[in-house]
Amino acid sequence: MSPGLTLLILRIALSIMLYGFLCAIVWVLWKDLQQAADSVQDKKQLVPILVNPASGDVYDLQPVMALGRNPDNSIVLDNDTVSYEHALITTRDSHWWIEDLGSSNGTLVNGVDISAPIILNDGDIIEIGDIRLRFATRLAAQAHT
Repeated sequence: MSPGLTLLILRIALSIMLYGFLCAIVWVLWKDLQQAADSVQDKKQLVPILVNPASGDVYDLQPVMALGRNPDNSIVLDNDTVSYEHALITTRDSHWWIEDLGSSNGTLVNGVDISAPIILNDGDIIEIGDIRLRFATRLAAQAHT
């Protein structure tokens, strides 16, 4: 076999390996992007809500929600056992947090009086004065406007 033919075969083999490697990189990147997009889509579909079982009221949560008797609060709870500015629900680091704002009657989560911000979990019961609210998530298609 002549050196020219051997060199040509090596060039062709190297080109095929190089293109195969590039195609593998593109395929892995494509799959990774699809997985990331699916993960973001799944997170966007879940909407956090507060449900008042007694009244049937449902509140869609925004990144910062103030609760209390003050008419300027995000969620107004018209009850004498609720402080004017009672509690605050916020989102940080992909978690929902609740904190008491120095209210007279305190804020309870699952029957425990909270003294510092804590993370809310699906199904947690929040007691603000005499009012009980349930923290939950649901699909965005079921969300109220």
